[in-house]
Amino acid sequence: MKIASFAGKLTMLTGMLISASVYAGSGTVTLIHSGDIHGHLIPRPNVRSDTTGRMEGGLARMATVINDIRAANPNQTVYFNTGDTLQGSAEAMFTRGQAMIDVVSMLKPDFDAPGNWDYLYGTERFLETFVGTSTVPPLAQWNALAANLYYTCTTVTTLCPDVAGADRPAIGAAALLDPTTPYPTKSGQRVLPPYKVTTVNGVKIGVLGMTTQRGIRAIGPIVTKGFIFTDGSAELPYYINQLRNVEKVDLIVMISELELAKTITLTETIPGVDFVLNADMHERTIKPIVVKTGTVLVEEGQDGTMLGEIQVKVSKGHLTPGDGKVSWTWTPHIITDAITPNLLVAAKIAKVTAPFYGKTFVPGQTVTIGGNTATMLRSCDSVVGYTAVNLHRSNFTDNNTVEGPGVIEGTSHDLIADAMRWAAGSDFATIRGFRYGTHVKPGPITMQDLYHFMPVGARIAKVYPAYGKNLKDQVENSARGSFDTNPQLWTGGWMFGYSGVSYDLDVYQPYGSRGSNIKINGVAIDPADTSVKPYSVAGYWFAQDPNTINNCGACGGTGASVTPLVDELGNPLDVTEIVVRYLKTLPNMTANPQGHRINLLKPLPVPAFANPEIQPLRGAK
Repeated sequence: MKIASFAGKLTMLTGMLISASVYAGSGTVTLIHSGDIHGHLIPRPNVRSDTTGRMEGGLARMATVINDIRAANPNQTVYFNTGDTLQGSAEAMFTRGQAMIDVVSMLKPDFDAPGNWDYLYGTERFLETFVGTSTVPPLAQWNALAANLYYTCTTVTTLCPDVAGADRPAIGAAALLDPTTPYPTKSGQRVLPPYKVTTVNGVKIGVLGMTTQRGIRAIGPIVTKGFIFTDGSAELPYYINQLRNVEKVDLIVMISELELAKTITLTETIPGVDFVLNADMHERTIKPIVVKTGTVLVEEGQDGTMLGEIQVKVSKGHLTPGDGKVSWTWTPHIITDAITPNLLVAAKIAKVTAPFYGKTFVPGQTVTIGGNTATMLRSCDSVVGYTAVNLHRSNFTDNNTVEGPGVIEGTSHDLIADAMRWAAGSDFATIRGFRYGTHVKPGPITMQDLYHFMPVGARIAKVYPAYGKNLKDQVENSARGSFDTNPQLWTGGWMFGYSGVSYDLDVYQPYGSRGSNIKINGVAIDPADTSVKPYSVAGYWFAQDPNTINNCGACGGTGASVTPLVDELGNPLDVTEIVVRYLKTLPNMTANPQGHRINLLKPLPVPAFANPEIQPLRGAK
């Protein structure tokens, strides 16, 4: 699946592109892009350094901007939604995404690239949502595309090669075969169409889709059982050629949930895509990224707080990016409460949120994720505590406040980890560096806030024993997965968060040497210890992945016991309930999580492009 293995193919395809006949299409089109909405239906604060000082986001206000763009550019717009849409709130979680489908459908996306968290509710729900059947259309009729998503193979066939094929990597390799796949009759088929072609205002556009490269690591392997995800490096050159030389399109737009750093590397190596509308890393490209091949890449942050608009003029004879036949103008729209909401969309939001708020709250709603059944006990507007500091995890790399750079840690994760350690009575607690969440200003914390931070139905378990080497390995794996200069080694998300742990971090050191001075509750560990000093550790637990926390092999020693937490009556405890209970134990029910648990020895790299970065897009070297 590596890019380098396709060098010969790339050279051949590039030559084909250059020698292709001149196409006739020309005209002006307007590309509209939203990404990583993450279940956010209504506005939230922005406490980061790029704040407008107003509430940001809200799909009713986004609808207004989309409609204004369409009205100003009649019959020449295409609206693309990419990334995580169906996860990120109570409304999304307890309806398995239906609340988001109902509202986003009113914005009328023309195309969609699903994000990794859109697989949260299992493959059957994914198929129901994005694929449909021969007689029943998908719930989200958004033209979802993914060239790099396949049904798992049971044996080697033409569609399941054990060596790279023309349009796919070796998805039939022995390590990937699964005779127990729930979809054996579809082995090797693509789950979604890889691309579609549309003509807008005289311009023939090829829209190529890429979903995530990874399943949902934190939930475990069962939730995406039956699907194979690839990195897109085999599919991209094949479909560039297909679109340019077979379909003879005038413009190639790739909609992508591959991490932005990976998409940058792909398009630098494989020329031919004009525009990439990306999601996944939650970066805000206030200024588009233009790589050496001429490809233009944009990403819209998260939570519906930004909408992208690209006015594109295509002249006859355009063949490849950078040939002077395409000009474009970019406008980033920050969605704030200064924008008048669309009344129809606002009414739909009020309808789908009614069961979650106030007098219309419906208690006892349930959802099952990863084998865990979560129950909604309180309305979203219930105040469950307070915070003395901003709660979030999204700061740029140059931030040195109590929250720290988001790629390193954040107050929201510190609070959750503290609650887990308290509930489990463990020596320390650990949480994956999830990129989703929200922003909470000092003041009340509501259930809505907690479900934005923890919208996955996780329970908590305590593992014993874990040893110094387990923690050292986790630190090193997390650092490599966030900062390696080869983004193919990234593992999704940011650094693991901790409670009861502190350490020094030098992101410029090689693997194995980045984390040092690691302490548990102020006492130094032996990073090589595998049997002498045992510790207990708490983390996210799912019933379908019962022998680990955080789906993390480095989180416990060999043969460690994994004990899920229960309440006084022996009933399961959702992580949101654990945080509610923890807040009640604090003075004045007020959280004030201490930051800088990870001590950066050197500043993070300066941004590689013209925008502040949450995660260094070139890694650290």
